[in-house]
Amino acid sequence: MAVRRATPYARHRSAVRRAARVIVAQPGVNHVTLGVKYVNGLPTDDFALKVFVEEKRDVPSDEMIPSLIEMRNRRGDIIDVIKTDVIEMGGKPAPFSTCSGNRILAFDNDVGIVTFAFQKGANQYLLTNAHVAADVSQNELSGPMRRWDEASQQWVKLGNVIRLSPLNSGKVARADLAVILVDDPAGIGDAEILGIANKVDRIDILRSDSGPHWFVANGAFACASPEPILTQVNVVVDGVTIAYDGVWQALMTQGQSHPGISGALLCRYSGGHTVACGQIFGGIAPNYIWAFPFKPIIDTLWPTLPG
Repeated sequence: MAVRRATPYARHRSAVRRAARVIVAQPGVNHVTLGVKYVNGLPTDDFALKVFVEEKRDVPSDEMIPSLIEMRNRRGDIIDVIKTDVIEMGGKPAPFSTCSGNRILAFDNDVGIVTFAFQKGANQYLLTNAHVAADVSQNELSGPMRRWDEASQQWVKLGNVIRLSPLNSGKVARADLAVILVDDPAGIGDAEILGIANKVDRIDILRSDSGPHWFVANGAFACASPEPILTQVNVVVDGVTIAYDGVWQALMTQGQSHPGISGALLCRYSGGHTVACGQIFGGIAPNYIWAFPFKPIIDTLWPTLPG
């Protein structure tokens, strides 16, 4: 089991974010995360502000990212310093649009993945991404959702979207969630994950550690080292630029991230438990996935659903 370590983020949360906002204003910087610094592909014992740039190139001295960044309190006093690590993204941010792990099809033929299937009272619900279930360019227009049926090799009616997190140009998105009320007579596998023997038996927070994480989306994928993105990130969704905030990033270690895995449930194992901890919505192919913490989604959603 990975050992959790205290980070500068835990000790100086606001100061670290202030430092990240200064860095992200530099030309060519896309976003900044806080995580373990890697050297020659291996994790070190150091945490760093990881600066993701479109391309590593020679820049004027006033645009260079220093190896150490000062962290300041609200009065402007220096309270600590933190290392930096400049990383070339290798791609552009994009939504990965297309029981948990099953493929679903939106009315406009966007294909995605079921995040989570669950029952409340007599009602059955599925979760996926809002950008999968709705057309953002058409004021989040949505329609019937379908699932892929292996037996008939056809898309069959699943249910209708009853709730969407707002994805609007000019407004900050802190979730990318769609809720589907299921009327499929085949029903759902409550808390089941496709091809995984154990159900989800715990929902917990995302946290910074180097332990293995995994998800199912037309196959098994693995990633590691989740780390918070400290600034807003812009993603073009259905031709509309959406500013996302509160996003986490993880590095792929098995398989490659790609369009079509949006909605997948990020999980980890802990003490024999299958722990759900994130909802994937996009990333930078082929090396990174982006996810929202899953526990706040469920904690906020559950009391509001009929059942």
